[in-house]
Amino acid sequence: MPAAPSAYLYLLDVKSVLFSSVAYRRTGTNSHGYRYGSALMANLTYERKIAGRLDGVVELNFRGAAKDVVDSSGPLDPDTGGSLLDATPRLLVDLGGGVVLRTAVQIPTFRSLNGFQKERAVVNIGFTYLIGR
Repeated sequence: MPAAPSAYLYLLDVKSVLFSSVAYRRTGTNSHGYRYGSALMANLTYERKIAGRLDGVVELNFRGAAKDVVDSSGPLDPDTGGSLLDATPRLLVDLGGGVVLRTAVQIPTFRSLNGFQKERAVVNIGFTYLIGR
Protein backbone atom coordinates (compact mmCIF):
# COMPACT_ATOMS: atom_id res chain seq x y z
CA MET A 1 0.00 0.00 0.00
CA PRO A 2 1.74 3.21 -1.12
CA ALA A 3 1.74 6.24 1.15
CA ALA A 4 0.97 9.73 -0.10
CA PRO A 5 4.13 11.68 -1.00
CA SER A 6 4.97 15.14 0.29
CA ALA A 7 6.29 17.71 -2.18
CA TYR A 8 7.44 21.31 -1.93
CA LEU A 9 8.25 23.96 -4.52
CA TYR A 10 10.19 27.19 -3.95
CA LEU A 11 10.60 29.79 -6.70
CA LEU A 12 14.09 31.29 -6.46
CA ASP A 13 13.45 33.82 -9.25
CA VAL A 14 11.59 33.97 -12.58
CA LYS A 15 14.04 31.49 -14.17
CA SER A 16 14.77 28.99 -11.42
CA VAL A 17 13.04 26.78 -8.88
CA LEU A 18 13.85 24.32 -6.11
CA PHE A 19 11.66 21.27 -5.72
CA SER A 20 11.73 18.55 -3.06
CA SER A 21 9.69 15.45 -2.46
CA VAL A 22 9.58 12.61 0.03
CA ALA A 23 7.59 9.39 -0.26
CA TYR A 24 7.37 6.17 1.72
CA ARG A 25 6.34 2.96 -0.04
CA ARG A 26 4.89 0.21 2.14
CA THR A 27 4.56 -2.97 0.13
CA GLY A 28 2.21 -5.92 0.21
CA THR A 29 2.78 -9.61 -0.49
CA ASN A 30 2.03 -11.04 -3.94
CA SER A 31 0.30 -14.37 -4.69
CA HIS A 32 3.67 -16.20 -4.55
CA GLY A 33 4.43 -14.91 -1.05
CA TYR A 34 7.12 -12.43 -2.23
CA ARG A 35 7.17 -8.95 -0.73
CA TYR A 36 9.47 -6.15 -1.83
CA GLY A 37 11.07 -4.24 1.02
CA SER A 38 9.39 -1.02 2.06
CA ALA A 39 11.24 2.05 0.82
CA LEU A 40 11.81 5.71 1.63
CA MET A 41 12.47 7.91 -1.41
CA ALA A 42 13.54 11.55 -1.38
CA ASN A 43 14.40 13.97 -4.18
CA LEU A 44 15.92 17.44 -4.29
CA THR A 45 15.76 19.24 -7.65
CA TYR A 46 17.06 22.52 -9.03
CA GLU A 47 15.61 23.64 -12.39
CA ARG A 48 16.71 26.67 -14.41
CA LYS A 49 15.49 28.17 -17.68
CA ILE A 50 18.55 28.18 -19.98
CA ALA A 51 16.93 29.59 -23.12
CA GLY A 52 13.42 30.09 -24.50
CA ARG A 53 12.55 26.40 -24.92
CA LEU A 54 15.38 24.78 -22.95
CA ASP A 55 15.53 24.03 -19.21
CA GLY A 56 18.42 22.48 -17.30
CA VAL A 57 17.79 20.36 -14.22
CA VAL A 58 20.03 18.81 -11.56
CA GLU A 59 18.56 16.30 -9.12
CA LEU A 60 19.66 14.25 -6.15
CA ASN A 61 17.58 11.07 -5.77
CA PHE A 62 17.76 8.95 -2.59
CA ARG A 63 16.23 5.53 -2.03
CA GLY A 64 16.55 3.49 1.14
CA ALA A 65 14.86 0.09 1.11
CA ALA A 66 14.42 -2.85 3.47
CA LYS A 67 15.31 -6.37 2.33
CA ASP A 68 12.71 -8.30 0.34
CA VAL A 69 10.82 -11.20 1.94
CA VAL A 70 11.26 -14.31 -0.25
CA ASP A 71 8.05 -16.03 0.80
CA SER A 72 5.42 -15.61 3.48
CA SER A 73 7.34 -17.92 5.84
CA GLY A 74 9.75 -15.05 6.40
CA PRO A 75 13.27 -15.60 4.92
CA LEU A 76 14.86 -12.38 3.67
CA ASP A 77 16.69 -12.09 0.35
CA PRO A 78 20.26 -11.07 1.36
CA ASP A 79 20.87 -9.45 -2.05
CA THR A 80 18.13 -6.82 -1.71
CA GLY A 81 17.64 -3.55 0.13
CA GLY A 82 20.07 -0.87 1.14
CA SER A 83 20.61 2.78 0.28
CA LEU A 84 21.42 4.54 -2.96
CA LEU A 85 22.00 8.20 -3.88
CA ASP A 86 21.92 9.21 -7.54
CA ALA A 87 22.88 12.50 -9.21
CA THR A 88 20.67 13.17 -12.23
CA PRO A 89 21.40 15.92 -14.75
CA ARG A 90 18.41 16.46 -17.09
CA LEU A 91 17.53 18.61 -20.10
CA LEU A 92 13.96 19.57 -21.01
CA VAL A 93 13.16 20.87 -24.49
CA ASP A 94 9.73 22.39 -25.22
CA LEU A 95 8.92 21.11 -28.72
CA GLY A 96 5.68 23.09 -28.88
CA GLY A 97 2.07 21.96 -28.90
CA GLY A 98 2.35 20.78 -25.29
CA VAL A 99 5.13 18.25 -26.07
CA VAL A 100 8.33 18.27 -24.00
CA LEU A 101 11.41 16.14 -24.76
CA ARG A 102 13.08 14.94 -21.55
CA THR A 103 16.61 13.52 -21.44
CA ALA A 104 18.46 12.46 -18.29
CA VAL A 105 21.37 10.41 -16.99
CA GLN A 106 20.90 8.95 -13.51
CA ILE A 107 24.38 8.38 -12.03
CA PRO A 108 24.87 6.37 -8.82
CA THR A 109 27.09 8.47 -6.53
CA PHE A 110 26.73 6.69 -3.18
CA ARG A 111 25.86 3.03 -2.59
CA SER A 112 25.32 1.07 0.57
CA LEU A 113 23.53 -1.97 -0.83
CA ASN A 114 23.11 -5.39 0.77
CA GLY A 115 24.76 -8.46 -0.74
CA PHE A 116 25.43 -8.56 -4.47
CA GLN A 117 23.68 -5.75 -6.32
CA LYS A 118 25.01 -3.72 -9.20
CA GLU A 119 23.71 -0.24 -9.97
CA ARG A 120 24.87 1.51 -13.13
CA ALA A 121 24.18 4.82 -14.80
CA VAL A 122 20.79 4.90 -16.54
CA VAL A 123 19.97 7.02 -19.60
CA ASN A 124 16.33 8.06 -19.91
CA ILE A 125 14.79 9.74 -22.96
CA GLY A 126 11.07 10.40 -23.19
CA PHE A 127 8.27 12.75 -24.08
CA THR A 128 5.73 14.47 -21.87
CA TYR A 129 2.45 15.83 -23.15
CA LEU A 130 1.06 18.76 -21.17
CA ILE A 131 -2.71 18.44 -20.95
CA GLY A 132 -4.84 21.59 -20.89
CA ARG A 133 -2.19 23.85 -22.28
